[in-house]
Amino acid sequence: MRKTFTYLALVILLIIIGFLLHKSFFEFSIALTTEYNIKMITTKMSYQFISQISFALVIGILPLLYLCVEKLTKIKFLNQGLITCGIILLSGILFWQLRIYLVGAELKKMANYNSGNEMDISYNIQNVKYNLFLLLGFGVGAVISIFIYRNRNKIHNE
Repeated sequence: MRKTFTYLALVILLIIIGFLLHKSFFEFSIALTTEYNIKMITTKMSYQFISQISFALVIGILPLLYLCVEKLTKIKFLNQGLITCGIILLSGILFWQLRIYLVGAELKKMANYNSGNEMDISYNIQNVKYNLFLLLGFGVGAVISIFIYRNRNKIHNE
């Protein structure tokens, strides 16, 4: 029961942290892709709030992903647990960076199409979906951890 409260407290704490860090994360992500003279626009007023909530939930899901890995593979926290956390976080960061690269490539193509100085090019900010790629990365990291430690634990048990 105590472990359940610990994970619940961690989830709530990370959701609050994610809610507070969303603006910095999003501005940093956009700054990495706006080296071209392209305006970032949004067509929905509610997008900022929805994006903030989804980012907070993605960050808040980290303890639950770790719990799934822990339950499926019976790992110990000290060594394998820290490595699992590292794999999950690294995978999330890699997917997020992949999305930044893909958005940057798309913006570069758009900048190359600019034939006149009179035309302003804009990109809908709702298409960046950094939160989704971060979530996919965390999920892939959890699956990789499950495969690594499930096979490793089978070898050690035999």
